[in-house]
Amino acid sequence: MAFQQFEAVTSNLEIEAIATDDPAVIDLCKSHQIDPKAATAPFRMTWEGESDWDEDEEPPYDRAMAEEKIWFATPNLRFRVSLIKTSAGSGVITASFASEIRSLIPKNASPRERKAKQ
Repeated sequence: MAFQQFEAVTSNLEIEAIATDDPAVIDLCKSHQIDPKAATAPFRMTWEGESDWDEDEEPPYDRAMAEEKIWFATPNLRFRVSLIKTSAGSGVITASFASEIRSLIPKNASPRERKAKQ
């Protein structure tokens, strides 16, 4: 591997169910030549993360491809392994393992309650 480093990351993912007739769902389906009526459980996801990664240490890549495997240990604990490979698939540039804990925040939670859950 190009380098080895432990990275601590704090992530906040928000997943919001949206209606099948939402204009964003219809536009996305149409842009991929998919019948919007085929959408069964659309959602909108946002992600914010903080990392202790030193951005000056990132190696430059011309082209690369990613492979990710995800599995659930429990309903609220997810594991993820990611590999970034050369575009030819001849070598691994980086590999990472992550454990992610789901923390549900009610929609009507106050900003103080939201901060406490993070």
